[in-house]
Amino acid sequence: MKEQEVLDQAQALRRNGDRAMAITQLRLGLSKHPIHPKIIEQLGINLLETGEREEAISLLQISAALSPKPEVLNNLAVAHLLDSDLYEARRIALRGMTISPNDLKLRQTLATIEDHIHAANSNRLEEQAAARKLIKYSIIMPHYDGSVTDEQLLRGLRSLAAQTYEYFEVLLYHDGPLSRPLPDLSEFTFPLKLTVTETRHNNWGHTQRDMGVRAAVGEYIVHFNPDNILYPNALAEIAAMTVPDAYPAITLPNNYTWYANNNIVIFPIYLMEVISNAVFTGRLRNSGAFHRMVLSGYPVQRHMIDAMQLVMKRSLWLEYGGWSDTRFDSDGYLYPKFVQNNGCARFCGNILGEHW
Repeated sequence: MKEQEVLDQAQALRRNGDRAMAITQLRLGLSKHPIHPKIIEQLGINLLETGEREEAISLLQISAALSPKPEVLNNLAVAHLLDSDLYEARRIALRGMTISPNDLKLRQTLATIEDHIHAANSNRLEEQAAARKLIKYSIIMPHYDGSVTDEQLLRGLRSLAAQTYEYFEVLLYHDGPLSRPLPDLSEFTFPLKLTVTETRHNNWGHTQRDMGVRAAVGEYIVHFNPDNILYPNALAEIAAMTVPDAYPAITLPNNYTWYANNNIVIFPIYLMEVISNAVFTGRLRNSGAFHRMVLSGYPVQRHMIDAMQLVMKRSLWLEYGGWSDTRFDSDGYLYPKFVQNNGCARFCGNILGEHW
Protein backbone atom coordinates (compact mmCIF):
# COMPACT_ATOMS: atom_id res chain seq x y z
CA MET A 1 0.00 0.00 0.00
CA LYS A 2 1.34 3.41 -0.96
CA GLU A 3 1.99 6.14 1.58
CA GLN A 4 -0.96 8.30 0.54
CA GLU A 5 -3.34 5.34 0.64
CA VAL A 6 -2.26 4.62 4.22
CA LEU A 7 -2.93 8.24 5.17
CA ASP A 8 -6.31 8.37 3.40
CA GLN A 9 -7.57 5.17 4.99
CA ALA A 10 -6.40 6.24 8.45
CA GLN A 11 -8.06 9.63 7.99
CA ALA A 12 -11.35 7.98 6.95
CA LEU A 13 -11.26 5.69 10.00
CA ARG A 14 -10.54 8.64 12.25
CA ARG A 15 -13.49 10.62 10.81
CA ASN A 16 -15.75 7.64 11.48
CA GLY A 17 -14.62 7.59 15.12
CA ASP A 18 -12.63 4.38 14.83
CA ARG A 19 -9.38 5.83 16.14
CA ALA A 20 -8.06 2.44 17.29
CA MET A 21 -8.25 1.06 13.74
CA ALA A 22 -6.73 4.29 12.42
CA ILE A 23 -3.75 3.78 14.73
CA THR A 24 -3.43 0.16 13.64
CA GLN A 25 -3.51 1.21 9.98
CA LEU A 26 -0.83 3.86 10.57
CA ARG A 27 1.38 1.41 12.45
CA LEU A 28 1.16 -1.03 9.55
CA GLY A 29 1.94 1.77 7.12
CA LEU A 30 4.91 2.85 9.25
CA SER A 31 6.31 -0.68 9.20
CA LYS A 32 6.44 -0.45 5.39
CA HIS A 33 7.44 3.23 5.16
CA PRO A 34 9.49 3.80 8.35
CA ILE A 35 10.77 7.28 7.57
CA HIS A 36 7.65 8.83 6.10
CA PRO A 37 7.19 12.05 8.14
CA LYS A 38 3.47 12.41 7.42
CA ILE A 39 2.63 8.88 8.57
CA ILE A 40 4.74 9.42 11.69
CA GLU A 41 2.98 12.72 12.34
CA GLN A 42 -0.52 11.31 11.89
CA LEU A 43 0.26 8.37 14.15
CA GLY A 44 1.51 10.82 16.77
CA ILE A 45 -1.64 12.92 16.50
CA ASN A 46 -3.91 9.90 16.86
CA LEU A 47 -1.96 8.63 19.86
CA LEU A 48 -2.12 12.08 21.42
CA GLU A 49 -5.91 12.07 21.10
CA THR A 50 -6.08 8.71 22.87
CA GLY A 51 -3.97 9.95 25.77
CA GLU A 52 -0.75 8.10 24.90
CA ARG A 53 1.27 11.29 25.22
CA GLU A 54 4.77 9.91 25.74
CA GLU A 55 4.82 7.92 22.51
CA ALA A 56 2.92 10.66 20.69
CA ILE A 57 5.51 13.30 21.60
CA SER A 58 8.36 10.99 20.57
CA LEU A 59 6.77 10.44 17.17
CA LEU A 60 5.99 14.12 16.66
CA GLN A 61 9.58 14.99 17.54
CA ILE A 62 10.78 12.58 14.87
CA SER A 63 8.33 14.05 12.39
CA ALA A 64 9.50 17.59 13.18
CA ALA A 65 13.12 16.54 12.74
CA LEU A 66 12.34 14.97 9.34
CA SER A 67 10.05 17.76 8.17
CA PRO A 68 10.18 20.96 10.31
CA LYS A 69 7.09 22.49 8.75
CA PRO A 70 4.85 24.95 10.64
CA GLU A 71 1.94 22.52 10.91
CA VAL A 72 4.21 19.78 12.25
CA LEU A 73 5.76 22.10 14.82
CA ASN A 74 2.29 23.31 15.82
CA ASN A 75 1.18 19.74 16.50
CA LEU A 76 4.33 19.12 18.56
CA ALA A 77 3.76 22.33 20.54
CA VAL A 78 0.16 21.28 21.25
CA ALA A 79 1.42 17.87 22.42
CA HIS A 80 3.79 19.50 24.92
CA LEU A 81 1.00 21.83 26.04
CA LEU A 82 -1.31 18.89 26.75
CA ASP A 83 1.58 17.24 28.62
CA SER A 84 1.91 20.43 30.76
CA ASP A 85 5.46 21.01 29.50
CA LEU A 86 4.64 24.67 28.94
CA TYR A 87 8.08 26.13 28.33
CA GLU A 88 9.01 23.43 25.83
CA ALA A 89 5.66 24.01 24.11
CA ARG A 90 6.47 27.71 23.86
CA ARG A 91 9.95 27.00 22.52
CA ILE A 92 8.54 24.78 19.76
CA ALA A 93 5.80 27.28 18.87
CA LEU A 94 8.32 30.13 18.66
CA ARG A 95 10.49 27.96 16.42
CA GLY A 96 7.49 27.51 14.12
CA MET A 97 6.84 31.25 14.14
CA THR A 98 10.38 31.92 12.90
CA ILE A 99 9.57 29.73 9.88
CA SER A 100 6.10 31.10 9.27
CA PRO A 101 5.45 34.33 11.26
CA ASN A 102 1.90 34.71 9.96
CA ASP A 103 0.71 31.14 10.54
CA LEU A 104 -2.70 31.53 12.22
CA LYS A 105 -2.70 28.15 14.00
CA LEU A 106 0.77 28.77 15.46
CA ARG A 107 -0.31 32.22 16.64
CA GLN A 108 -3.38 30.74 18.34
CA THR A 109 -1.35 27.93 19.89
CA LEU A 110 1.29 30.36 21.18
CA ALA A 111 -1.40 32.60 22.69
CA THR A 112 -2.94 29.60 24.46
CA ILE A 113 0.48 28.54 25.78
CA GLU A 114 1.18 32.05 27.11
CA ASP A 115 -2.20 32.04 28.89
CA HIS A 116 -1.31 28.73 30.55
CA ILE A 117 2.14 29.99 31.59
CA HIS A 118 0.63 33.13 33.07
CA ALA A 119 -1.93 31.10 35.00
CA ALA A 120 0.74 28.66 36.22
CA ASN A 121 2.96 31.52 37.38
CA SER A 122 0.07 33.17 39.18
CA ASN A 123 -0.82 29.91 40.92
CA ARG A 124 2.81 29.34 41.91
CA LEU A 125 3.09 32.85 43.36
CA GLU A 126 -0.11 32.31 45.34
CA GLU A 127 1.19 28.96 46.61
CA GLN A 128 4.51 30.53 47.59
CA ALA A 129 2.74 33.35 49.39
CA ALA A 130 0.54 30.87 51.25
CA ALA A 131 3.57 28.77 52.18
CA ARG A 132 5.42 31.83 53.45
CA LYS A 133 2.48 32.67 55.70
CA LEU A 134 2.60 29.16 57.17
CA ILE A 135 6.32 29.25 58.01
CA LYS A 136 6.67 29.67 61.76
CA TYR A 137 10.40 29.07 62.18
CA SER A 138 13.35 30.16 60.07
CA ILE A 139 16.34 27.96 60.84
CA ILE A 140 19.60 29.72 60.01
CA MET A 141 22.54 27.45 59.31
CA PRO A 142 26.03 28.92 58.70
CA HIS A 143 28.64 26.73 57.01
CA TYR A 144 32.20 27.19 55.81
CA ASP A 145 34.97 25.02 54.41
CA GLY A 146 36.50 22.89 57.12
CA SER A 147 33.82 23.60 59.71
CA VAL A 148 32.26 20.14 59.55
CA THR A 149 32.41 17.05 57.39
CA ASP A 150 29.79 16.37 54.74
CA GLU A 151 28.47 13.55 56.93
CA GLN A 152 27.95 15.96 59.83
CA LEU A 153 26.21 18.50 57.61
CA LEU A 154 23.83 15.84 56.28
CA ARG A 155 23.26 14.48 59.79
CA GLY A 156 22.15 17.92 60.97
CA LEU A 157 19.87 18.46 57.98
CA ARG A 158 18.37 14.99 58.41
CA SER A 159 17.52 15.82 62.01
CA LEU A 160 15.52 18.77 60.63
CA ALA A 161 13.87 16.57 58.00
CA ALA A 162 12.74 14.27 60.84
CA GLN A 163 10.84 17.03 62.67
CA THR A 164 7.23 16.25 63.51
CA TYR A 165 6.47 19.98 63.08
CA GLU A 166 6.58 20.99 59.41
CA TYR A 167 6.16 24.75 59.25
CA PHE A 168 9.78 25.82 58.95
CA GLU A 169 12.35 26.88 56.40
CA VAL A 170 16.12 26.39 56.39
CA LEU A 171 18.48 29.14 55.24
CA LEU A 172 21.88 27.55 54.61
CA TYR A 173 24.72 30.04 54.18
CA HIS A 174 28.19 29.03 52.99
CA ASP A 175 30.86 31.56 53.96
CA GLY A 176 32.97 32.35 50.91
CA PRO A 177 33.41 30.69 47.50
CA LEU A 178 33.07 26.92 47.49
CA SER A 179 36.39 25.12 47.25
CA ARG A 180 34.45 21.99 46.27
CA PRO A 181 30.80 21.11 45.71
CA LEU A 182 28.57 20.62 48.74
CA PRO A 183 27.01 17.17 49.16
CA ASP A 184 23.81 16.42 47.28
CA LEU A 185 20.92 18.10 49.12
CA SER A 186 18.13 16.86 46.84
CA GLU A 187 16.84 14.40 49.45
CA PHE A 188 15.47 17.26 51.56
CA THR A 189 11.90 18.28 50.77
CA PHE A 190 11.47 21.08 53.32
CA PRO A 191 12.03 24.66 52.10
CA LEU A 192 15.82 24.92 51.82
CA LYS A 193 17.65 27.92 50.38
CA LEU A 194 21.42 27.78 49.85
CA THR A 195 23.37 31.06 49.63
CA VAL A 196 27.11 31.15 48.88
CA THR A 197 28.77 34.48 49.71
CA GLU A 198 31.25 35.93 47.24
CA THR A 199 33.88 36.59 49.90
CA ARG A 200 34.92 34.80 53.07
CA HIS A 201 33.95 36.73 56.20
CA ASN A 202 35.77 34.30 58.47
CA ASN A 203 33.95 35.25 61.68
CA TRP A 204 32.51 31.90 62.77
CA GLY A 205 29.37 32.34 60.69
CA HIS A 206 28.11 35.42 62.54
CA THR A 207 27.75 37.53 59.38
CA GLN A 208 25.71 34.69 57.86
CA ARG A 209 23.51 34.54 60.94
CA ASP A 210 22.76 38.24 60.56
CA MET A 211 22.04 37.79 56.84
CA GLY A 212 19.63 35.01 57.71
CA VAL A 213 17.79 37.06 60.32
CA ARG A 214 17.14 39.74 57.71
CA ALA A 215 16.16 37.31 54.92
CA ALA A 216 13.94 35.04 57.04
CA VAL A 217 10.17 34.87 56.67
CA GLY A 218 9.41 32.90 59.83
CA GLU A 219 7.95 34.47 62.96
CA TYR A 220 10.77 32.98 65.06
CA ILE A 221 14.49 32.52 64.41
CA VAL A 222 16.35 29.30 65.26
CA HIS A 223 20.15 29.34 64.97
CA PHE A 224 21.53 25.94 64.05
CA ASN A 225 25.13 24.97 63.33
CA PRO A 226 25.88 22.12 60.90
CA ASP A 227 27.16 19.97 63.79
CA ASN A 228 23.93 20.44 65.78
CA ILE A 229 21.08 17.97 66.06
CA LEU A 230 17.47 18.68 66.92
CA TYR A 231 15.41 15.78 68.23
CA PRO A 232 12.30 14.97 66.15
CA ASN A 233 9.85 16.64 68.57
CA ALA A 234 11.99 19.75 69.15
CA LEU A 235 10.13 22.25 66.98
CA ALA A 236 6.77 20.87 68.10
CA GLU A 237 7.71 21.43 71.76
CA ILE A 238 9.03 24.91 71.03
CA ALA A 239 5.79 25.69 69.16
CA ALA A 240 3.81 24.60 72.21
CA MET A 241 5.94 26.91 74.36
CA THR A 242 5.19 29.91 72.14
CA VAL A 243 1.41 29.66 72.45
CA PRO A 244 0.51 33.06 73.98
CA ASP A 245 -1.31 31.70 77.04
CA ALA A 246 0.98 28.69 77.61
CA TYR A 247 2.41 30.53 80.62
CA PRO A 248 -0.34 31.98 82.84
CA ALA A 249 0.21 35.23 84.68
CA ILE A 250 1.58 34.88 88.20
CA THR A 251 0.45 37.11 91.05
CA LEU A 252 3.35 38.02 93.30
CA PRO A 253 3.34 39.81 96.69
CA ASN A 254 1.97 43.35 96.71
CA ASN A 255 -0.43 42.32 93.92
CA TYR A 256 2.31 42.55 91.31
CA THR A 257 1.36 40.49 88.26
CA TRP A 258 4.19 38.87 86.28
CA TYR A 259 3.65 37.39 82.84
CA ALA A 260 6.27 35.66 80.67
CA ASN A 261 5.60 36.81 77.13
CA ASN A 262 6.22 34.46 74.22
CA ASN A 263 9.02 36.44 72.58
CA ILE A 264 11.86 34.14 73.69
CA VAL A 265 12.04 30.39 74.34
CA ILE A 266 15.16 28.69 75.71
CA PHE A 267 15.60 24.91 75.69
CA PRO A 268 18.22 22.56 77.17
CA ILE A 269 20.65 20.57 75.03
CA TYR A 270 23.43 18.05 75.45
CA LEU A 271 26.92 19.44 74.92
CA MET A 272 28.75 16.45 73.45
CA GLU A 273 32.38 15.29 73.57
CA VAL A 274 33.03 16.67 77.03
CA ILE A 275 36.04 15.48 79.02
CA SER A 276 35.80 15.79 82.79
CA ASN A 277 38.27 14.67 85.41
CA ALA A 278 39.90 15.92 88.60
CA VAL A 279 41.92 18.62 86.88
CA PHE A 280 40.07 19.48 83.67
CA THR A 281 36.57 19.92 82.33
CA GLY A 282 36.23 20.92 78.69
CA ARG A 283 35.56 19.83 75.15
CA LEU A 284 37.87 17.86 72.90
CA ARG A 285 36.31 18.25 69.46
CA ASN A 286 36.22 15.14 67.27
CA SER A 287 37.77 13.15 70.09
CA GLY A 288 35.11 10.47 69.97
CA ALA A 289 34.51 11.02 73.67
CA PHE A 290 31.00 9.98 74.63
CA HIS A 291 30.86 12.11 77.78
CA ARG A 292 28.26 14.83 77.64
CA MET A 293 26.89 17.53 79.85
CA VAL A 294 23.54 19.29 79.95
CA LEU A 295 23.39 22.97 79.06
CA SER A 296 20.10 24.16 80.49
CA GLY A 297 20.46 27.73 79.28
CA TYR A 298 19.66 28.94 82.78
CA PRO A 299 20.82 31.31 84.04
CA VAL A 300 21.29 33.06 80.71
CA GLN A 301 24.92 34.05 80.85
CA ARG A 302 28.16 33.60 78.97
CA HIS A 303 29.57 30.06 78.87
CA MET A 304 26.22 28.64 80.00
CA ILE A 305 24.17 28.94 76.81
CA ASP A 306 24.78 27.88 73.20
CA ALA A 307 23.67 29.64 70.01
CA MET A 308 21.09 26.96 69.20
CA GLN A 309 19.30 27.20 72.55
CA LEU A 310 17.58 30.57 72.22
CA VAL A 311 14.57 30.92 69.91
CA MET A 312 13.39 34.50 69.53
CA LYS A 313 10.86 36.38 67.44
CA ARG A 314 12.39 37.81 64.28
CA SER A 315 10.82 41.19 65.06
CA LEU A 316 12.92 41.38 68.24
CA TRP A 317 16.07 40.31 66.40
CA LEU A 318 15.56 43.24 64.06
CA GLU A 319 14.69 45.59 66.92
CA TYR A 320 17.89 44.58 68.76
CA GLY A 321 20.05 45.06 65.66
CA GLY A 322 20.32 41.50 64.36
CA TRP A 323 23.39 39.38 65.08
CA SER A 324 25.56 42.42 65.71
CA ASP A 325 28.48 40.84 67.60
CA THR A 326 31.20 38.97 65.71
CA ARG A 327 33.28 37.71 68.64
CA PHE A 328 33.87 33.96 68.83
CA ASP A 329 31.45 33.51 71.74
CA SER A 330 29.11 36.32 70.78
CA ASP A 331 26.02 34.32 71.79
CA GLY A 332 27.23 34.62 75.39
CA TYR A 333 27.20 38.40 75.05
CA LEU A 334 24.03 38.82 72.99
CA TYR A 335 21.63 36.40 74.63
CA PRO A 336 21.79 37.78 78.21
CA LYS A 337 21.09 41.27 76.87
CA PHE A 338 18.15 40.00 74.80
CA VAL A 339 16.51 38.34 77.81
CA GLN A 340 17.19 41.36 79.99
CA ASN A 341 15.72 43.75 77.43
CA ASN A 342 12.68 41.52 76.92
CA GLY A 343 12.21 41.15 80.67
CA CYS A 344 11.79 37.37 80.62
CA ALA A 345 12.10 34.12 78.69
CA ARG A 346 10.17 30.87 78.64
CA PHE A 347 12.30 27.86 79.60
CA CYS A 348 11.57 24.41 78.22
CA GLY A 349 12.10 21.51 80.59
CA ASN A 350 12.97 18.83 78.04
CA ILE A 351 16.33 18.36 76.33
CA LEU A 352 15.67 18.97 72.64
CA GLY A 353 19.00 18.60 70.88
CA GLU A 354 22.75 18.09 70.82
CA HIS A 355 25.76 20.24 70.05
CA TRP A 356 28.73 18.21 68.85
